[in-house]
Amino acid sequence: MDDELDNLRVSLEWALSGDGEDGLRISTNIVRFWFLRSTLNELKNWLEQLLQRYSKSDQLRAKALAIQSQCVVDSGNFDEARLLAEQSLELARTLLDKTAEAYSLLTLAQVVSNQNIEAGYSLAQESLKLYRDLK
Repeated sequence: MDDELDNLRVSLEWALSGDGEDGLRISTNIVRFWFLRSTLNELKNWLEQLLQRYSKSDQLRAKALAIQSQCVVDSGNFDEARLLAEQSLELARTLLDKTAEAYSLLTLAQVVSNQNIEAGYSLAQESLKLYRDLK
């Protein structure tokens, strides 16, 4: 992926000329690449721009909000990260999407754990139960 980083950026820039959906799909599907490269600030910036263009309230938006929350945690802004994670969770529950709900709960657990380990643990347990129920 490192060899294709410039092409990735061009693709994301191109996605900004449309509704942002393709860019969100690309950036959220390779989230491990972003996390391993420690380029979370760049990912956060792309997600902010792409989400502004993307008007659908669906699983893709819920996932992108959760990932954006994880990026914001890295910058130390726990209030914003919590807000994004809560938006992701609310959307997932509105959609009745258990996979998105479990992912959003796990993200919220990570955020909350920075300030209240017991509350974070409880959310992580809720996420784990949902993931197990999905099997």
